[in-house]
Amino acid sequence: PPRPPPATVDETRAGELRRAARDPSSVNELLRQVRRRLRWAWAATIGQALAPALATAALVLLALGRATPLPGTGWAAVLLVAAGAVALAVVAAVLPIPDHVAARAADRGLATKDAFATALELRGSDAPLAERVQARAERLASAGTAVGAVPVPLHRRRLAITSSLSAMVVALVLLPNPQTAARARRS
Repeated sequence: PPRPPPATVDETRAGELRRAARDPSSVNELLRQVRRRLRWAWAATIGQALAPALATAALVLLALGRATPLPGTGWAAVLLVAAGAVALAVVAAVLPIPDHVAARAADRGLATKDAFATALELRGSDAPLAERVQARAERLASAGTAVGAVPVPLHRRRLAITSSLSAMVVALVLLPNPQTAARARRS
C-alpha cells in the first residue's frame, strides 16, 4: 500500500500543540500559568508607561474646557482614559505568547537552567536523555509557580506621577467650571 506523504512542519507543530493541550502534565500547567502571568506583567508594564500620558491628556482636555466655552471636554477626558484602558486590556488578552517564550520565562524566573525549554524541545523524542529531562522538568514544575517565575514590575515613580495627575483630573472634574455659566448664557 502507498504511504501517506510526510507531514509538513506546520502539521507536525499543530499535532504537537493538540497533544500538549490534552497532556495534563505539571509542565504544561505551569507554562499555561506563566503565559497568563506574562500577559499580566506586559499589561502592567505598558499600563504604567501609558498612564501618565493618558492622565496628562485628560488634564489638558479638562483645562481646555475651563479656559474656553468648548462643551463636552469632561466626557472626552473620561472617554479617552476609558478607551486607553479597554484597548490595553484587549491587546493583553489576545497577546500571543508561544510555548518557547513561556518556557524561557519560567526557566529564567525559577533559575532552572533551561529545564523547561529543553523539555519542550525534546517533547515526543525517543532520545535516551529525553525521559530524564522530562522527569526533571515535571519535578521542577510541580515545585514552581508562575508568580515566582514572572514578577509583575511596579514602577513607583510612574505611579506617583500618575497619581498626582489623576488627583488634579479629579479636582478639575469636581470643582465648578466657570465656563458652565458662559455656555448657559449663550444658549
